Amino acid sequence: MSGLRKNADGLTYSLPAHPRCTVRVLLRTTAEVQTYTNSGDPIATNPDKSAGAVVDPTEPASCKQVFTRAFAGVR
Repeated sequence: MSGLRKNADGLTYSLPAHPRCTVRVLLRTTAEVQTYTNSGDPIATNPDKSAGAVVDPTEPASCKQVFTRAFAGVR
């Protein structure tokens, strides 16, 4: 999915070009995206909001942008 790789810890995912930006929760359906959106969690999604990831609020703001760009091509 969009170049994400599972990290050695087995709990988080990152992009090879941005290993410091990590996410723990991948969202694989529109319903999951909506649930996290409704709860106010910061998420990065694809354009139609059918997939995405929850971006930890302690991550730099640039990480959310990185993941949003990564999800841009996911359908």
